[in-house]
Amino acid sequence: RPQVKEPKIFSTEEREKILKGLETEGKNSNFSTMVYMLMYTGLRPSDIINITVEQIDLSKMEMRFYSSKTDNWFVRPIHEKLKDILTTRVSEVKSGRIFAYIEIHNMGRALQRYFEKLNLKEKGYTLRTFRKDFISRSQESGVSIATTAMLVGHSNIKTTMTYYTKFSSNHLKDELAKLK
Repeated sequence: RPQVKEPKIFSTEEREKILKGLETEGKNSNFSTMVYMLMYTGLRPSDIINITVEQIDLSKMEMRFYSSKTDNWFVRPIHEKLKDILTTRVSEVKSGRIFAYIEIHNMGRALQRYFEKLNLKEKGYTLRTFRKDFISRSQESGVSIATTAMLVGHSNIKTTMTYYTKFSSNHLKDELAKLK
């Protein structure tokens, strides 16, 4: 069984720094789209790397993707924050894969170089941090565990809770304050 470790997630400030840095560092749409997709879908890098223009339906705000880990096809809603960036990327690429990355390893190396520029390299963040962060933010926002599990492609909510969810101390304090 996998070892249960406390998930590493981004702080609110780090999340803002990562998104703002896409503009200030002049990152191209290939990289920016990758970061936004990881941040606002909670999907695995292996789930997004092969998504094609044809699998994105911006009129329905849905996308289809194949998960090699689960060997299944999924249809998931597209977060509103992704609409503009996907519209731009789709118009640039026109057809085929939306990412120019050949392998997940290339995505990870590009992200590590970016984190180095943002002084986040020493934090130990990886591509997978986005998934853990998405799941934890979903939980803190009040999204049900069943819905969160479905959004990220987990068939068992226990997986979502055990390996991916981390509540901030502020959230826990707020929840504790509800106790009368």
